[in-house]
Amino acid sequence: MKRLLPLLVTTGLLLAGGAMAQDRTERLALDGASTSVRGQIKGNDGVQYQLDTRPHQQLTVKLASSNASNYLNVEKEGAAEALCQGAMTGNICTFRTEPGARYLVDVYLMRNAARRGESARYTLTVEQDAGYSGQAAPPPAAAAANNNNAATDAVAACKSALALKSGVNTVFVLPISHVPAFGGYEVFLSLKGAQWLCTTDSRGNVNRLEQR
Repeated sequence: MKRLLPLLVTTGLLLAGGAMAQDRTERLALDGASTSVRGQIKGNDGVQYQLDTRPHQQLTVKLASSNASNYLNVEKEGAAEALCQGAMTGNICTFRTEPGARYLVDVYLMRNAARRGESARYTLTVEQDAGYSGQAAPPPAAAAANNNNAATDAVAACKSALALKSGVNTVFVLPISHVPAFGGYEVFLSLKGAQWLCTTDSRGNVNRLEQR
């Protein structure tokens, strides 16, 4: 499953406490104008749904959950970038299917909630040709550029906040440095051998800064 987390594997395992995700895969048949499935996940567990699509369908995928840290990603199998990251699009994704392509929906808990062993009850809904007028999924290259810019801004804001708080300008960014969370980012920093966690909101403002 792609979570779009730019990290080094060994560092990720240490920060996650060595927990490994236990993902399961389910096939979701789209039998009508709207198809819904309910589920529950806990901790690092996740679910990947394989959508039974036809070419040239316009689909809108939505996730409603009891946990604010529960998100979806929509992917075209084999693509380098996700079509949608729910943390950035409010857990709604609209896209048009292509001939010969397979589409996957990942449902998971963000790292902070997974570390605490939280659970989520959710409803995943896929609507066909629903005429949804909201934001469609941007092309992968454009989405990647937007995400990289937002991540860069979040890292810069967190480094400045820690430098201001500590009075020390030598702040290092750990390899796992910009994880989407609550519409913003979690940024992991290091200062004088101590690790810090910084979170930003959707506008790039720092809303939490604490030593780990």
